[in-house]
Amino acid sequence: MNRISIQINIILLIGGLFWLYTDQNWEPLLFVIGVGGVLIAQIFFPESTFDQVIVLIKNLFHNQIEENYPGFGIGLIIKVSFMNKPTRKFLLDIGDNADFNRVSIYLDNANNLVYRIIDAQSEQHILKVPSSLLTFQENTFFHLYADHGNTKLNSFIRLLINGNEVGKIVMSNQLEIPQKLDLDHMLIGTDITKTYFAKFTLNSSAFFNKTLTQENLIPHIKNVEQLNKDLAKKG
Repeated sequence: MNRISIQINIILLIGGLFWLYTDQNWEPLLFVIGVGGVLIAQIFFPESTFDQVIVLIKNLFHNQIEENYPGFGIGLIIKVSFMNKPTRKFLLDIGDNADFNRVSIYLDNANNLVYRIIDAQSEQHILKVPSSLLTFQENTFFHLYADHGNTKLNSFIRLLINGNEVGKIVMSNQLEIPQKLDLDHMLIGTDITKTYFAKFTLNSSAFFNKTLTQENLIPHIKNVEQLNKDLAKKG
């Protein structure tokens, strides 16, 4: 975050505080919290992108997972190792063909977390999230939830870490992919070609025939918190 951006955010923050003082209602307060949160988060967590910070702050005020939609979901409680290798490290790969109807979760060459769907037309739909204090870190448990859902108006894929939405793609047409995961053709720890491997600790995994709500994820997130407390004690 450069000096000019910081100055702009400070000006906005001061303006919001003045607005709050004069009007004394809740909307300016949310404005102040939002701008202040962006400023503070980008100063102390410079490795996180501006878009990631905005998404995480929005999640404080808005539940983005409000319904169960037809589709599928994947939930993992996992602790990853970056391995210091400039290659992909597959956590999970589902499908019997490398070129279509494939669902993958892996770390890329730069250790970004990637959720990828290759549809029936061999088109790739990719969500990518870098490691940071606001997303996930090496050797720390986190809850990863990736899904695909169909609404009456569109189709989407999402990636959430510890209950926070960190990536989303919305398509105006229905995504052409089987709506049930092909768990008979699933590999954990490598890809379906058995070329790329990963090093990680998998505490639990779950697969769903619909998308989950925020409420559905709460028990898994609490489990992650306890696992990391236990890790800290072993320290």
